[in-house]
Amino acid sequence: MDTISLSVSQKVLDQVAKQRESQKQLAIRDCSPGIKHLLSQASRHKRTPIRLGGCVNLMVGDTGAIWRSHNEAHLADFDSIYDLLSRRPGTGMTFVCDAGESAEI
Repeated sequence: MDTISLSVSQKVLDQVAKQRESQKQLAIRDCSPGIKHLLSQASRHKRTPIRLGGCVNLMVGDTGAIWRSHNEAHLADFDSIYDLLSRRPGTGMTFVCDAGESAEI
């Protein structure tokens, strides 16, 4: 079972509070080896799909964070996870995760 640990930092919350919604991101704190390998290849031009808990779809376009701007097609899913993690800034939450072809969305 692959996992990924995500968080929202206080720095990101401070940026967003300054009317910079484009700064919303989920920091990737840790992930299991199979996921880490797939995400190490992610870039703005080569996005990797992931699915959290079998139902929350996101696109990863950065090796260290999941940006709202990369998730135009999944804004409701991104915003739900962002809002949840924002309740405890800097605290990671671990999710069961599928990535790449197993998470095609």
